[in-house]
Amino acid sequence: MSLLLFGLLNLAGVPAGKEDPLCTCDSDVRRCRCVGRQLDRVPQHLGSSVTHLIIDDSTLTAVRALDFEKYPQLVDIAIRNAGRLQSVQASAFEPLKRLKRLSINGCSSLRRVNGSFVLCNGRGCILTLNLANNGLEEVPGLTRAVTSGPIFRGATYIDLSGNKIRTVSQGEDSVGVDLIGLILSRNLISSVGGGILPGSRIHLLAFDHNPLVNVHPLAFARLVILKQLDLSFTQIADLPSQGLLRLEVITLRGVYTLKRLPTVFAFQDLRIARLTYAHHCCYFLNVRRTTTLGPRHCSKRRSKRYAVWGNFKVRNESVKEANGRTWHSRSDFKTTRPLLHRKLLVIPGAARPLGLCIPEELVDTLERVKCSPKPDALNPCEDMAGHLFVRLFMWLAWILAVIGNLGVVALFGWLCKCGRPTGVSGFLVSNLAFADLCMGVYLAMLAVQDVKTAGKYCNYAVDWQSGLGCSSAGFVAIFSSELSMFTIVAISIKLWYDTKESFYGFTFEWPTAVILQGIAWLLSILLAALPLANVNTYSATSVCLPIRTESVGDKAYLFTLLLLKLFAVGYVAFNYLHIYFMVSGVKLPAAHTQDWVMARKLTLLVCTNFVCWTPTIVLGLSAAVGRPLLDISTCKYFLVLAYPINATADPFLYAFSSSTVGQQVRLYVAAVRSNLIDHLHRVRHCSFKSAVSNATESTYSQVGVARKLISSFSSRSRRPD
Repeated sequence: MSLLLFGLLNLAGVPAGKEDPLCTCDSDVRRCRCVGRQLDRVPQHLGSSVTHLIIDDSTLTAVRALDFEKYPQLVDIAIRNAGRLQSVQASAFEPLKRLKRLSINGCSSLRRVNGSFVLCNGRGCILTLNLANNGLEEVPGLTRAVTSGPIFRGATYIDLSGNKIRTVSQGEDSVGVDLIGLILSRNLISSVGGGILPGSRIHLLAFDHNPLVNVHPLAFARLVILKQLDLSFTQIADLPSQGLLRLEVITLRGVYTLKRLPTVFAFQDLRIARLTYAHHCCYFLNVRRTTTLGPRHCSKRRSKRYAVWGNFKVRNESVKEANGRTWHSRSDFKTTRPLLHRKLLVIPGAARPLGLCIPEELVDTLERVKCSPKPDALNPCEDMAGHLFVRLFMWLAWILAVIGNLGVVALFGWLCKCGRPTGVSGFLVSNLAFADLCMGVYLAMLAVQDVKTAGKYCNYAVDWQSGLGCSSAGFVAIFSSELSMFTIVAISIKLWYDTKESFYGFTFEWPTAVILQGIAWLLSILLAALPLANVNTYSATSVCLPIRTESVGDKAYLFTLLLLKLFAVGYVAFNYLHIYFMVSGVKLPAAHTQDWVMARKLTLLVCTNFVCWTPTIVLGLSAAVGRPLLDISTCKYFLVLAYPINATADPFLYAFSSSTVGQQVRLYVAAVRSNLIDHLHRVRHCSFKSAVSNATESTYSQVGVARKLISSFSSRSRRPD
C-alpha cells in the first residue's frame, strides 16, 4: 500500500511535505521526518535536496544498497525504533559524499551490518556513527577510502553501546581508521582478541560495563595511537601493557578483580588515572624508589626486551593465535618521540624489569599523574608495619602472647589431668587464655604478612585486604578482643560475688559460669562475623580492623563495639573498687598489709584494662563520628603497644600469680615430693633386704662347703691302712 502511495505521489508530482501522510518536511524540503507503521522501506518520493532524514517507528526490514541513491545531499540520517529491521547494507551510505551523521537506534532485530562502513571518502568523513541500543552481535567493518591526514582530523565518533556484541577480535575489515571514540559500553563482551583495529588511531576506546574477563596481552599492540582507555566495571584480572605507551587517560573504576597493575613505565604519557583501589596510586607516588640505577650502570645494562626512543623500534615478537596463524607485534609505523624519552628504557611489558634506567624527566612526568582515589589516612602508601619500631614490637607482642597463653592452657590442662582441678576460676581463666592466644595469632598473621611484603606492600595490598587472609585475621582479632573483654567481666563478677557472699557461705557456681561464658562466646562470634556479612568490613585497612564509616550500619557497628568496651571498663573498675572497700572494711589481724597487697593487685588489673581499651575507645569513637584524631600510620603504634597489653599481661595477672593456682601447684609438688621420698625409702628398704638375704645365703653356702670338707677329711682319716 505504501509503495502504491509513493508511486502515485511521484507520478502526480505532489509536493512532498504538504499532502504526504507519512512524511513531513519543512518548506524547502531539506528536513524530513517520516513516521508510521506503513513504512516498510526507505521513502523514494522525497526531493533530491533533502539533507536531514528521520525515519521513526517504521516497519523497515532492510536497508538496501540503493535506498539513498536519490538523496545525494544527505548530511544526517536517523533510523529509530525499527523493530523489524534485520539487514543493513553498509554500501547504501557510501555514495553519500556529504554524510556527517548516521544513527540507527532501537532496532532490536538488527544482528549485523553487511559490508564495511567507509568512514572517509574523497569529499569528507562521517563524524558520528551511532549504532547504539540495537541487537548487533559483532563490530561492523570500518575502513577509510582516503589516506589518513593530520591526527584525528575528520575522525569519527562511533557508538556501539547497548548491543549484544560478545567478542572483539582482529578484523581484516577494520584497518587504519581514525576514531575520536569507539564506545562499546554495556554489551556482552567477554573477551578482546589480539591486534584489534591494526594501524588505527583512537582517541577514546571504551569497554566499560561489560562482563569482560580476558583481554589479549597484545590486544592494543597494533594501534598506532590510543589516548584514552575505559575498562570500568569489567572483570579483568590482568591489564595488557603493550600499546599503552601514548595513553593519556586510563579509567578502571569498579574493576575489583584487577589486583595488580603493570609497571608504571608502560604509561609513558599518562596524565590521569581513575582507578578502583587507592593502593594502585602508590605505583606512581613511589616511582622514584624503583629508579635506583645510575647513568654509569645504565650504559652497561641491557634487558632482553627493550625500546630505543627516537625512532620507535620494538623487538620482533611472534605470537600464535588460537587458530594457529602467526603474526608479529612489530608495528608498521615509526614515530619520533620527544627528546626527553630518547634514552634506553626497559620495555614496559616486562613484568619484572631486569634493570631500570629511567630518565629523570620521565620520573617527574609519572609523579605528576593525577591518580584517584588517592591514598588516605586509612590506606597510606607504606608497609603494613610502617616503621621498624612497630615491626619489632609486633613480633615481641605476638611471641609473648602466644607463649604465655599456651603456657596457661597447658598448666590448667596438666592440673586437671593430675586430678587437681582449679574449679570455676580455672575454667574462666582458661577461656581468657584462649581469647588472648587468638590475639597473639592475629598479631602473628600481621607480622608474617608484613615481612613477606616489606618494601612492596602496594603490590600485594589489594590481594591481602580483599582476600581470605585479612578476613580471617580480622575475625580472629574481633573475636579475641570481645571474648577477652566478656571473660574479664565474668571474672570480675565472680570475684565480686565470692567476696560479697563469702560471709554467708555462698560461692559462684559452675552453672552460672558456664552460662556466662556461653553467652560470651555467642556474642563474640556474632560480632566478629558481622563484617563478613558486609556490616562494616575487614578490608578497609592493612591491619584488617573494621573501621569503615561510610554507612549508618558501619557507624552503628563501631559504636556497638566501642560502647561495649566503655561499659566493660567502667563495670570492671567498679567491681574491683567495691571488692577493695568490702575487704578493707573487715578489721582482721594484719588487715592493713593485706589491704595494700590487694589494692596493688586490683589497681594493676584495672590499669591494664584501662590502658588496653581506652585508646581503642577514644580513637574508635572519633573515627565513628567522622573526626579521626590520628591516621592509620600513628594508630599502628597503639596497635602494638596498647591493643595486645591484655593478651601479654593476663597470663601473669590471672594465672601464674593466682594464689589458687599457686596453691594447687604447691600441693602437687608436695605430693610428688612425698611420693618420691616414699619411693626412695622403698627402694632403699628393698636394697637392704636384698643385701641381707644375699649375705645370709652366702654364709649358708660357706658353712655347707666347710661341712663337706670336714666330712671328707673325716672319712679319709677313718679309712684303714
